[in-house]
Parts: sequence; structure tokens; C-alpha cells
Amino acid sequence: MAKQTTLRRETRLSGVGLHTGKKVELVLKPAKPGNGIVFSLGGNKIRAGLKKAGGGLFSLHAGPVITIEHLLAAIYALELDNVELELSAKEVPIMDGSALPFVSAIEQAGLTRQGRTRKELFLKEVFVACREGRLIAASPAKKLSLLCAVDFSHPLIGRQVIELEINPRSFKRQLAPARTFGWEEQAKLQRRSGLIKGAGLHNAVLFGKRSVKNPEGLRFRNEPVRHKALDILGALALLSGRLNARITAYRSGHSLDLELIQKIGGEK
Repeated sequence: MAKQTTLRRETRLSGVGLHTGKKVELVLKPAKPGNGIVFSLGGNKIRAGLKKAGGGLFSLHAGPVITIEHLLAAIYALELDNVELELSAKEVPIMDGSALPFVSAIEQAGLTRQGRTRKELFLKEVFVACREGRLIAASPAKKLSLLCAVDFSHPLIGRQVIELEINPRSFKRQLAPARTFGWEEQAKLQRRSGLIKGAGLHNAVLFGKRSVKNPEGLRFRNEPVRHKALDILGALALLSGRLNARITAYRSGHSLDLELIQKIGGEK
């Protein structure tokens, strides 16, 4: 049975919130066995779990802390069990729009094994969340693997599929660099609604009608589906233990990801 882990030492990052546009400092600190993933905001402790979780079209949140999915995906995929996340503002910094800066910070701090056994979750049945032609399901398996597909009408995206077994190595190489993305026209509407105040070509992929607006282009030909897979792992981090399952997703999103894990709950 695998032992729980925490950081060897604390590590810091700083950036801006994608939606608030405010500068924010993030400190990742070692934590005791059984602590889990806990945000610290203004002296208040908020556990990243199902009781405090919420999700919408644009992000996941834990209580008042928003845009948590990329950070949680890195924590989950790198098998970091216990960590305190101290924030100076209510939004996790977006960094470059991917999970890679969080992976780098965690690797720089290093992991250490603790005395308590890690909780593993094994499914006894299939769980499904579906809505309006979109679906995500979890079926029994001995390890965590993922099959994720998207289907967009944009000429540079279309139908994309990625399938892989999830472990620290595969996540770092195949998913962590994939950035959040959006559409040029949609971005204009979001800004008018008071969202994505901190967004720019330095922290998101922006698709115009027929081209990618980022000068450097895409990091992967199928970067959008890789990012969707990354977001799913961020949602899985809200479960009470490490899930061993086969995840199948088609056109999934934050709210549907959250609906699935709420159905799974504490299934053993």
C-alpha cells in the first residue's frame, strides 16, 4: 500500500487571476498526514473536497477560491496528498494557462513520504453524467486511465481524441503543458460581463475564426482535448481518495466533471 506524501519544503508562485485580473501570491506548504488539500485565504481554511466544491462554465471553485482546476490537476497527477495552499487573493494565479508552472514548483520543492497509508478508491459500478450530447463516465479499473474527446466546428480543432494512463510522467509530458483556450468572439462577450480580466495571449490560446491568434501557435496539434483531460484530473482531486477507474469523456466541461465526482462520492 502506498504511503501519503507532502512537500519537502514550501514553494512560491505569483501571477494574476484569470477572471479577477488581480495579482496573487501562492505559497504551497508541507502538511501533516491526513490533511489533504487545503486552501488558506485570509486566515480561513477551505478543504478542497466535495462539500465546498462548485463548478460552472468557466472554472471550478472550492468555497470562495476560484479557478482551482489547473493547480489541483498538477497536485493530483504528481501524487501529492497533503498540502496547504496559501493565497493572497481569492483566485489561483492562471500562470501561463496550463498546469506546467505548478508541476515545476512541486518538483522544485520535492516530495517526501509520510507514515500514513494513502486512501484508494475502487469503483463497483459505472457512474455517468450526461447532458445535451455531452458525457463523462467512470467505470471500474485497477488503475486510472482516461479517454477524452472533443468535437468543435472550428477548422483548427474539429474532433480530437486522447487516450492515456495517468501517472506523473505521462501527465507532465502529455497534459500539463496544454493551455486553457477560448474563442475571440466569446472572449469579447466575457470581458463585457466582467470576466477574464487577466486573460491575454500569454496565458490562454485564442482561436479566431480561421486561425490561432497566439504568435507561437499551439503547443500540441490537439492542445484543446489535452486541456480538457487536464481539467478532468483537477475535478478528480476533489474526491476523498485516489481514484482507480477508466474515465471516458466526450465534450465534457467543469460542471459535468463535477457532477460525475459528486455521484462517485466516497465509493470504495
